[in-house]
Amino acid sequence: MLLNRQVGQMEVDQTSQHRSATLLMCPPDHFDVTYQINPWMDLDGWHDERDLWRKRAMAEWTALKETYERLGHTVLTIAPAHGQPDMVFMANCAAVMNGKALLAHFRHPERQGEEPFYRHYFADLHARGIVKDIAHLPDDMVFEGNGDAVWDPYRQMFWVGYSQRTSAAAAAHVGRVLGVEATTLEMVSERYYHLDVALAPLSGGEVVYLPEAFDAKGLANIERRVAPDKRILASADDAADFAINLVNLGQDIVLSGGTSELQDALRAAGYRLHIVPTPAFQMAGGSIYCLTQQLDWKSARQRRAGAVYGRFGRFG
Repeated sequence: MLLNRQVGQMEVDQTSQHRSATLLMCPPDHFDVTYQINPWMDLDGWHDERDLWRKRAMAEWTALKETYERLGHTVLTIAPAHGQPDMVFMANCAAVMNGKALLAHFRHPERQGEEPFYRHYFADLHARGIVKDIAHLPDDMVFEGNGDAVWDPYRQMFWVGYSQRTSAAAAAHVGRVLGVEATTLEMVSERYYHLDVALAPLSGGEVVYLPEAFDAKGLANIERRVAPDKRILASADDAADFAINLVNLGQDIVLSGGTSELQDALRAAGYRLHIVPTPAFQMAGGSIYCLTQQLDWKSARQRRAGAVYGRFGRFG
Protein backbone atom coordinates (compact mmCIF):
# COMPACT_ATOMS: atom_id res chain seq x y z
CA MET A 1 0.00 0.00 0.00
CA LEU A 2 2.78 2.44 0.80
CA LEU A 3 6.35 3.01 0.92
CA ASN A 4 8.97 4.96 2.68
CA ARG A 5 8.24 8.60 3.20
CA GLN A 6 10.72 10.88 1.47
CA VAL A 7 11.84 13.92 3.41
CA GLY A 8 12.55 17.03 1.39
CA GLN A 9 12.38 20.79 1.67
CA MET A 10 8.73 20.89 0.60
CA GLU A 11 7.76 18.45 3.34
CA VAL A 12 9.69 20.33 6.01
CA ASP A 13 8.02 23.58 4.96
CA GLN A 14 4.56 22.05 5.06
CA THR A 15 5.11 20.33 8.39
CA SER A 16 6.21 23.58 10.00
CA GLN A 17 3.30 25.40 8.39
CA HIS A 18 0.84 23.31 10.34
CA ARG A 19 2.41 23.33 13.77
CA SER A 20 -0.15 25.95 14.74
CA ALA A 21 -3.11 25.99 12.38
CA THR A 22 -6.23 28.14 12.73
CA LEU A 23 -9.30 25.96 12.40
CA LEU A 24 -12.99 26.84 12.29
CA MET A 25 -15.70 24.60 13.77
CA CYS A 26 -19.43 24.91 14.48
CA PRO A 27 -20.88 23.34 17.66
CA PRO A 28 -23.57 20.72 16.93
CA ASP A 29 -26.25 22.38 19.07
CA HIS A 30 -28.79 22.03 16.25
CA PHE A 31 -27.29 19.03 14.48
CA ASP A 32 -30.00 16.63 13.37
CA VAL A 33 -30.84 14.26 10.54
CA THR A 34 -34.08 15.68 9.19
CA TYR A 35 -33.71 15.16 5.44
CA GLN A 36 -31.75 12.99 3.04
CA ILE A 37 -29.44 14.58 0.47
CA ASN A 38 -26.83 11.82 0.37
CA PRO A 39 -27.10 8.01 0.62
CA TRP A 40 -25.44 7.89 4.03
CA MET A 41 -28.13 9.93 5.80
CA ASP A 42 -29.96 7.44 8.02
CA LEU A 43 -33.29 9.03 8.89
CA ASP A 44 -34.83 5.94 10.48
CA GLY A 45 -31.77 4.96 12.51
CA TRP A 46 -31.31 8.50 13.76
CA HIS A 47 -34.90 9.05 14.82
CA ASP A 48 -35.14 5.68 16.58
CA GLU A 49 -32.70 7.07 19.18
CA ARG A 50 -32.53 10.76 18.37
CA ASP A 51 -31.71 12.02 21.88
CA LEU A 52 -28.90 9.50 22.29
CA TRP A 53 -27.39 10.34 18.90
CA ARG A 54 -27.50 14.07 19.59
CA LYS A 55 -25.65 13.55 22.88
CA ARG A 56 -23.10 11.40 21.09
CA ALA A 57 -22.66 14.07 18.42
CA MET A 58 -21.81 16.67 21.05
CA ALA A 59 -19.34 14.30 22.72
CA GLU A 60 -17.69 13.47 19.39
CA TRP A 61 -17.43 17.12 18.39
CA THR A 62 -15.95 18.07 21.77
CA ALA A 63 -13.39 15.26 21.54
CA LEU A 64 -12.35 16.48 18.08
CA LYS A 65 -12.00 20.09 19.20
CA GLU A 66 -9.99 19.03 22.24
CA THR A 67 -7.74 16.88 20.03
CA TYR A 68 -6.90 19.86 17.84
CA GLU A 69 -6.20 22.03 20.87
CA ARG A 70 -4.06 19.33 22.49
CA LEU A 71 -1.98 19.23 19.31
CA GLY A 72 -1.38 22.97 19.62
CA HIS A 73 -3.87 24.36 17.12
CA THR A 74 -6.28 27.27 17.51
CA VAL A 75 -9.98 26.52 17.12
CA LEU A 76 -12.44 29.31 16.34
CA THR A 77 -16.16 28.65 16.48
CA ILE A 78 -19.12 30.03 14.59
CA ALA A 79 -22.49 30.22 16.36
CA PRO A 80 -24.81 27.44 15.15
CA ALA A 81 -28.11 28.52 13.61
CA HIS A 82 -31.44 26.98 14.50
CA GLY A 83 -32.95 25.14 11.55
CA GLN A 84 -29.56 24.53 9.88
CA PRO A 85 -28.67 21.00 11.04
CA ASP A 86 -25.76 20.51 8.61
CA MET A 87 -24.06 23.78 9.50
CA VAL A 88 -21.79 21.71 11.75
CA PHE A 89 -20.00 20.54 8.58
CA MET A 90 -17.71 23.57 8.33
CA ALA A 91 -15.57 22.27 5.48
CA ASN A 92 -18.40 23.10 3.11
CA CYS A 93 -18.73 26.80 3.97
CA ALA A 94 -15.77 28.04 1.90
CA ALA A 95 -12.30 27.42 0.55
CA VAL A 96 -9.65 29.76 1.97
CA MET A 97 -6.20 30.27 0.48
CA ASN A 98 -3.67 33.02 1.21
CA GLY A 99 -6.29 34.89 3.20
CA LYS A 100 -8.88 34.87 0.39
CA ALA A 101 -12.16 33.09 1.09
CA LEU A 102 -14.27 31.72 -1.75
CA LEU A 103 -17.71 31.22 -0.20
CA ALA A 104 -20.01 28.30 -0.91
CA HIS A 105 -23.24 28.23 -2.87
CA PHE A 106 -24.98 24.93 -2.13
CA ARG A 107 -26.69 22.69 -4.63
CA HIS A 108 -29.51 21.52 -2.34
CA PRO A 109 -32.09 23.98 -0.96
CA GLU A 110 -31.82 22.22 2.41
CA ARG A 111 -28.33 23.73 2.87
CA GLN A 112 -28.74 27.05 1.11
CA GLY A 113 -30.11 28.55 4.32
CA GLU A 114 -26.60 28.33 5.79
CA GLU A 115 -25.18 30.79 3.29
CA PRO A 116 -26.25 34.09 4.94
CA PHE A 117 -24.63 32.99 8.21
CA TYR A 118 -21.37 32.30 6.41
CA ARG A 119 -21.45 35.66 4.65
CA HIS A 120 -21.94 37.41 7.97
CA TYR A 121 -19.25 35.42 9.76
CA PHE A 122 -16.63 35.86 7.04
CA ALA A 123 -17.38 39.57 6.93
CA ASP A 124 -16.54 39.59 10.63
CA LEU A 125 -13.33 37.62 9.98
CA HIS A 126 -12.45 40.19 7.33
CA ALA A 127 -13.03 43.05 9.77
CA ARG A 128 -10.77 41.28 12.29
CA GLY A 129 -8.03 40.79 9.69
CA ILE A 130 -8.25 36.99 9.76
CA VAL A 131 -9.21 36.93 6.07
CA LYS A 132 -8.13 39.59 3.60
CA ASP A 133 -10.65 39.13 0.81
CA ILE A 134 -14.00 37.44 0.19
CA ALA A 135 -15.03 36.09 -3.21
CA HIS A 136 -18.23 34.63 -4.66
CA LEU A 137 -18.85 32.64 -7.79
CA PRO A 138 -21.74 33.59 -10.13
CA ASP A 139 -25.17 32.59 -8.86
CA ASP A 140 -25.60 29.92 -11.53
CA MET A 141 -22.58 27.97 -10.25
CA VAL A 142 -22.70 25.66 -7.25
CA PHE A 143 -19.64 25.20 -5.08
CA GLU A 144 -19.42 23.39 -1.76
CA GLY A 145 -16.18 24.72 -0.34
CA ASN A 146 -13.46 22.44 0.94
CA GLY A 147 -15.82 19.54 0.60
CA ASP A 148 -14.84 19.56 -3.07
CA ALA A 149 -11.75 21.82 -3.10
CA VAL A 150 -9.09 19.89 -1.20
CA TRP A 151 -5.70 21.58 -0.82
CA ASP A 152 -2.59 19.51 -1.54
CA PRO A 153 0.27 21.24 0.33
CA TYR A 154 2.93 18.99 -1.18
CA ARG A 155 1.97 19.71 -4.80
CA GLN A 156 0.80 23.25 -4.09
CA MET A 157 -2.54 22.76 -5.80
CA PHE A 158 -6.21 22.11 -5.21
CA TRP A 159 -7.82 18.87 -6.17
CA VAL A 160 -11.39 19.88 -7.10
CA GLY A 161 -14.22 17.38 -7.32
CA TYR A 162 -17.31 18.08 -9.38
CA SER A 163 -20.60 16.70 -10.72
CA GLN A 164 -22.33 15.41 -7.57
CA ARG A 165 -22.35 18.72 -5.66
CA THR A 166 -19.96 21.30 -7.11
CA SER A 167 -20.68 22.10 -10.76
CA ALA A 168 -18.07 21.58 -13.48
CA ALA A 169 -18.15 25.30 -14.26
CA ALA A 170 -17.42 26.21 -10.65
CA ALA A 171 -14.65 23.61 -10.38
CA ALA A 172 -12.93 25.18 -13.38
CA HIS A 173 -12.90 28.57 -11.62
CA VAL A 174 -11.55 27.61 -8.19
CA GLY A 175 -7.86 27.77 -9.00
CA ARG A 176 -8.23 31.01 -10.91
CA VAL A 177 -10.20 32.74 -8.15
CA LEU A 178 -7.83 31.58 -5.40
CA GLY A 179 -4.68 32.14 -7.44
CA VAL A 180 -3.25 28.61 -7.35
CA GLU A 181 -3.14 25.58 -9.61
CA ALA A 182 -6.10 23.18 -9.61
CA THR A 183 -6.79 19.73 -11.03
CA THR A 184 -10.43 18.72 -11.49
CA LEU A 185 -11.77 15.23 -10.85
CA GLU A 186 -15.26 14.04 -11.78
CA MET A 187 -17.11 12.24 -8.97
CA VAL A 188 -19.06 9.34 -10.46
CA SER A 189 -20.92 7.86 -7.48
CA GLU A 190 -23.61 9.48 -5.35
CA ARG A 191 -22.13 7.61 -2.37
CA TYR A 192 -18.97 9.71 -2.73
CA TYR A 193 -20.74 12.99 -3.22
CA HIS A 194 -17.88 15.23 -2.08
CA LEU A 195 -14.22 14.83 -2.93
CA ASP A 196 -13.28 14.88 0.76
CA VAL A 197 -14.88 11.48 1.37
CA ALA A 198 -12.82 9.86 -1.39
CA LEU A 199 -9.42 11.61 -1.52
CA ALA A 200 -7.00 13.00 1.07
CA PRO A 201 -3.60 14.49 0.12
CA LEU A 202 -1.00 14.38 2.88
CA SER A 203 1.86 16.69 3.79
CA GLY A 204 4.57 14.23 2.72
CA GLY A 205 3.14 13.82 -0.78
CA GLU A 206 1.09 10.69 -0.20
CA VAL A 207 -2.49 10.71 -1.44
CA VAL A 208 -5.14 8.45 0.08
CA TYR A 209 -7.94 7.76 -2.38
CA LEU A 210 -10.77 5.41 -3.27
CA PRO A 211 -10.42 4.48 -6.98
CA GLU A 212 -14.10 3.62 -7.50
CA ALA A 213 -15.15 7.20 -6.73
CA PHE A 214 -13.59 8.48 -9.98
CA ASP A 215 -13.93 7.90 -13.69
CA ALA A 216 -11.04 6.71 -15.84
CA LYS A 217 -9.97 10.26 -16.66
CA GLY A 218 -9.94 11.21 -12.99
CA LEU A 219 -7.88 8.18 -12.07
CA ALA A 220 -5.45 9.02 -14.85
CA ASN A 221 -5.14 12.55 -13.46
CA ILE A 222 -4.37 11.19 -10.00
CA GLU A 223 -1.83 8.73 -11.35
CA ARG A 224 -0.20 11.45 -13.46
CA ARG A 225 0.20 13.70 -10.43
CA VAL A 226 1.01 11.11 -7.76
CA ALA A 227 4.00 8.78 -8.03
CA PRO A 228 3.24 5.08 -7.45
CA ASP A 229 5.11 5.07 -4.14
CA LYS A 230 2.93 7.92 -2.90
CA ARG A 231 -0.44 6.32 -3.67
CA ILE A 232 -2.39 4.85 -0.77
CA LEU A 233 -5.39 2.94 -2.08
CA ALA A 234 -8.25 2.99 0.40
CA SER A 235 -10.92 0.32 0.49
CA ALA A 236 -14.71 0.51 0.45
CA ASP A 237 -14.58 -0.35 4.17
CA ASP A 238 -12.36 2.68 4.79
CA ALA A 239 -14.80 4.86 2.88
CA ALA A 240 -17.76 3.43 4.80
CA ASP A 241 -16.02 4.36 8.07
CA PHE A 242 -15.26 7.82 6.61
CA ALA A 243 -11.57 7.24 7.32
CA ILE A 244 -10.55 9.03 4.11
CA ASN A 245 -12.34 12.08 5.51
CA LEU A 246 -9.29 12.85 7.64
CA VAL A 247 -7.45 15.99 8.69
CA ASN A 248 -3.67 16.07 8.24
CA LEU A 249 -1.71 18.69 10.18
CA GLY A 250 2.00 18.20 9.62
CA GLN A 251 2.89 14.73 10.90
CA ASP A 252 -0.41 14.36 12.73
CA ILE A 253 -3.47 12.75 11.17
CA VAL A 254 -6.84 12.91 12.89
CA LEU A 255 -9.27 10.32 11.55
CA SER A 256 -12.37 8.39 12.50
CA GLY A 257 -10.87 4.91 12.26
CA GLY A 258 -10.58 2.84 9.10
CA THR A 259 -9.08 -0.56 8.44
CA SER A 260 -5.87 -1.77 10.05
CA GLU A 261 -4.33 -1.82 6.57
CA LEU A 262 -4.96 1.89 6.09
CA GLN A 263 -3.77 2.79 9.57
CA ASP A 264 -0.62 0.68 9.15
CA ALA A 265 0.13 2.38 5.84
CA LEU A 266 -0.21 5.83 7.38
CA ARG A 267 2.02 4.93 10.33
CA ALA A 268 4.58 3.39 7.98
CA ALA A 269 4.70 6.72 6.17
CA GLY A 270 5.73 8.42 9.40
CA TYR A 271 2.43 9.92 10.56
CA ARG A 272 1.07 9.98 14.10
CA LEU A 273 -2.56 8.87 14.18
CA HIS A 274 -5.21 10.30 16.49
CA ILE A 275 -8.43 8.30 16.34
CA VAL A 276 -11.66 10.20 17.06
CA PRO A 277 -14.69 8.02 16.24
CA THR A 278 -17.62 9.87 14.65
CA PRO A 279 -20.58 7.46 14.32
CA ALA A 280 -23.18 10.17 14.99
CA PHE A 281 -21.89 12.46 12.25
CA GLN A 282 -21.48 9.53 9.88
CA MET A 283 -25.24 9.05 10.07
CA ALA A 284 -25.45 12.34 8.16
CA GLY A 285 -22.62 11.48 5.77
CA GLY A 286 -19.72 13.35 7.38
CA SER A 287 -16.73 12.98 9.66
CA ILE A 288 -13.48 14.67 10.76
CA TYR A 289 -12.62 16.72 7.67
CA CYS A 290 -16.25 17.69 7.12
CA LEU A 291 -16.36 19.18 10.63
CA THR A 292 -13.26 21.31 10.08
CA GLN A 293 -12.41 24.41 8.04
CA GLN A 294 -8.79 25.57 7.90
CA LEU A 295 -8.50 29.34 7.65
CA ASP A 296 -4.76 29.85 7.32
CA TRP A 297 -3.64 27.80 4.33
CA LYS A 298 -0.83 29.62 2.52
CA SER A 299 0.84 28.66 -0.71
CA ALA A 300 4.62 28.34 -0.76
CA ARG A 301 4.82 31.43 -2.99
CA GLN A 302 2.84 33.46 -0.44
CA ARG A 303 5.01 32.25 2.44
CA ARG A 304 8.15 33.20 0.55
CA ALA A 305 6.72 36.64 -0.22
CA GLY A 306 5.84 37.08 3.44
CA ALA A 307 9.34 36.12 4.49
CA VAL A 308 10.87 38.65 2.10
CA TYR A 309 8.48 41.34 3.32
CA GLY A 310 9.19 40.55 6.95
CA ARG A 311 12.94 40.79 6.48
CA PHE A 312 13.29 43.65 4.05
CA GLY A 313 10.03 45.60 4.21
CA ARG A 314 7.72 46.40 1.31
CA PHE A 315 9.11 46.82 -2.20
CA GLY A 316 7.76 49.03 -4.96
